[in-house]
Amino acid sequence: MFKAHIKLFCLIFLSAVFAVFYFFYEPDEFHHFSYLCSIYNKDNKLVESIPNYVFCDYSSDGKTIASNPFKGELTLFNKNTEKVWTSKEFIHHDVKFSTDEKTILLISSEIINYENAQVRSDCVSQRDLNNLIIHEWCLKDHITELSKLGFNMSKRPFKNNFTGEKVAFEITHTNSIYEIPENVTSKNNAAFSKGNFIVNLYGRTGALIILDKQMKSILWSLNFFDFTLDNLKYSAHTHDIQVLSNGNILAYFNSFNYNLSALTSFANEIFQINDRIFQYKKNQPHSMLVEFDPIQKEIKWRYEDSPPEEFFSKTNGTVTKLDTNYVYSTLSASGGEFIEINSEGKKLWSFQNTQVDAATGKPVILIKAKPLKSLDYLDAKNLLD
Repeated sequence: MFKAHIKLFCLIFLSAVFAVFYFFYEPDEFHHFSYLCSIYNKDNKLVESIPNYVFCDYSSDGKTIASNPFKGELTLFNKNTEKVWTSKEFIHHDVKFSTDEKTILLISSEIINYENAQVRSDCVSQRDLNNLIIHEWCLKDHITELSKLGFNMSKRPFKNNFTGEKVAFEITHTNSIYEIPENVTSKNNAAFSKGNFIVNLYGRTGALIILDKQMKSILWSLNFFDFTLDNLKYSAHTHDIQVLSNGNILAYFNSFNYNLSALTSFANEIFQINDRIFQYKKNQPHSMLVEFDPIQKEIKWRYEDSPPEEFFSKTNGTVTKLDTNYVYSTLSASGGEFIEINSEGKKLWSFQNTQVDAATGKPVILIKAKPLKSLDYLDAKNLLD
């Protein structure tokens, strides 16, 4: 009888432990993250830093591709942090290793003559590990094509000299390039096939395009200044756009507007479409993370803070989907924050940037913050705790 009670107690105890684990456990899906070419663990301890570089990506065998857009430098480091080569060119926003780590994807910046002025423009390219161009797509060669697709290709004032190039105008402002992974959407639209490239052309153009594997043709496009999701018209300024393995597009909306012309409840700043409740405050812009089906034009997941204006990153910003959770970065007057949330939007962990620029006394901006999904890079460099 006593043994039976012990067995019953153990069964109840184990059931309770399982219930607590099942309902309250949040998977720890990454252990380290990077920004400004520095790597931290989730206790905010600095693990490695490559000074004087802004954008970096890391390979599983210990290589680092790094750029300093202020100085116009692109460098490949080996696992001993020795320079393999340095190229003098301005890299704009994005540089990364391809999925197989045999090539490099990047956005480069160039000055062209356009509309009677010198104008900053962009190229996206795939290069080998010796920095030789394999494929390249330059905006200047596709202005007419993009215009025919309905995109605004007029020059706009350019005040951000982030790339070190002193010009007054730009055509567009390319923010991200991603290689498309294997995904289910490709069955319905071949443009989403594995190995093609999705490119976010920010600025006045507002274009999202998919290029073929050779970067020769535009296979698909979306105008972010006039598009529909869940039967609602949007106009959005965007960053860090990528195709997920489930075939959805994950987008970082820095700011956006709803087309409210047909809505009578706008005066209350809250409106309903079908079963969805939306809040919109005209004088309080905010940011949003959106995962949407590009074929059905349906939102599959979205995140806004509560209240919405608590999450607002006017420029920059990254978002990454892990196995179940999401991580995203913000840019603010305090430097910015890197945050992990679950699919319900619950905040699980955050990193508040505390670095201060010694020369200006202002916070160092937290840009291109990304999780390290694999520890192979740190392992190759013997940097694991």
